[in-house]
Amino acid sequence: KLAILMTGNYIENSWGNKLSVDFYTIKGVLENLFSYLGILNRYKLSTENILPSLHPGVSANILVDNNIVGYIYCILDNDTSKIDALFIDELYRNKKIATTLIDNFINYCKNNNIKEVTINVLENNIKAKNLYSKYFILNKKDGIKEELIMKI
Repeated sequence: KLAILMTGNYIENSWGNKLSVDFYTIKGVLENLFSYLGILNRYKLSTENILPSLHPGVSANILVDNNIVGYIYCILDNDTSKIDALFIDELYRNKKIATTLIDNFINYCKNNNIKEVTINVLENNIKAKNLYSKYFILNKKDGIKEELIMKI
């Protein structure tokens, strides 16, 4: 199992220039680790084929052996954001992938002064609701889906 959480600033060069940790920072760390382990081309985060309406810095497909096994698609609008879609293939669930993606998105929002995160979930999707309940509270429901919200 592998879990990575990065937040705040990191130093990029010897001049002391600081940059906020974001999707690309974590992607670089993972790629370096996978390269060192000799499995670089097996696991990837990819922003290819992401719709223009989705935020490219936090929306990504998760690939294993060049097959999409999951994704997180996010929309940012000034000081609010929405996780529009989050999916992990059943074979890769319970490996903290979704938790890591949500944690990284929330940290991105905090570092970019985004005040609110929402996510929709089908009312009968108990496993997803259990995961999301660690982060979000119920905002509204319509008999089919629930909108969950987190104030940052």
